Amino acid sequence: MRLMGRFENKFGAHAGFSIRELECLLGRSFATVQNMTDVYYLKLYPKWKKLLMVFRKIGISKYIYPSIYFMGIK
Repeated sequence: MRLMGRFENKFGAHAGFSIRELECLLGRSFATVQNMTDVYYLKLYPKWKKLLMVFRKIGISKYIYPSIYFMGIK
C-alpha cells in the first residue's frame, strides 16, 4: 500500500507521516532534527547490512521500512 501511495492508519498504530511531514513537525520543537531510520535498521538487522545498504543506495528503503525514526536535539 505504501508503494502505491494508499497507506492508511485506521487503527492508529502508526501516525502515517511521510519523512518530510515528520521532519517538519519535529523541526518546530527541535533545533536539529536527524533522520535515524537507516541507522536504526542497520543496528536491528546487522546480518542484512549489505542488502540494507543496497536498498538505501537505490532509494527504496523509505518504501520498505515499516517505520521512520528521528532524533531531535534542542
